[in-house]
Amino acid sequence: MRHVLGVLGVLAAGVLLAVSAAMNWRFGFSLGKTELDGQIYGAASAAADCFKALVPFFFFAAIRNRMWSQAAASAVVWVVVTAYSLTSALGHAALNRFDTAGNRAMQAASYKDLRSDLKRAEEQMSWIPQHRPSLAVLSEIDSKKTQRMWGWTSGCTNTPNKSARDFCQDYHKLSAELASAQQSDQLTRTIASIKGELAKVDAPSAMSEADPQAAVLAKLSAALGLTMKTEDVQTALTVFIAMLLEIGSGFGMFVAFSQWRLHEQSAPGVPAMKP
Repeated sequence: MRHVLGVLGVLAAGVLLAVSAAMNWRFGFSLGKTELDGQIYGAASAAADCFKALVPFFFFAAIRNRMWSQAAASAVVWVVVTAYSLTSALGHAALNRFDTAGNRAMQAASYKDLRSDLKRAEEQMSWIPQHRPSLAVLSEIDSKKTQRMWGWTSGCTNTPNKSARDFCQDYHKLSAELASAQQSDQLTRTIASIKGELAKVDAPSAMSEADPQAAVLAKLSAALGLTMKTEDVQTALTVFIAMLLEIGSGFGMFVAFSQWRLHEQSAPGVPAMKP
């Protein structure tokens, strides 16, 4: 059973160490001016993070052997590499959390804007009077222009008698109906385009909080009498994740290998006395 627990502990600590090393590599890679410089900084950062997990073995072994200078050097190295790893973990965690929350906020704002545009377009559609299709109205207008009255009135610019005025009145009604039909066609295309954009948006995600975890914890803290903003909870969660990775990756291996008692030596047995 002891070996099983030790193996499981080593696997869990290895995962935490791999995640922490990957975060350090990405942080170091971002510091490079060129790709080669980024690879160099990334490799140095990952190596420092892995060395952080080995320092506890060296530190306690030096104390056990009463090698105080090596123990002090191990402590200094551990403080430096842990501080560097902690800053990179904080930066990586904060960047990912705030980027995710920002994307959700932008998605929610875009969804609300699309819903407002759709409502506005549908309201404008309801204001348009009843009309026939634009092609049918345009065909009737063209037939009006082929009649003799169109020429006698000089394109409805001169109405000397009642028949001319009636003819031009019908023509203007058709022109108004054509304008309504064209506006209706344009709004129909607009509504279809907005609905197509809304279909691409994940409505439940867009209507939820930008950071649901932070929002829930902020509400729970308010219920317990603590006044914490969502931004404060986000910062606390970012620090907590970074501390989890650093403590788990820094001491996980040391704790897991304690199951095998590597530094303990069994005492020699008592020799048997011959009678």
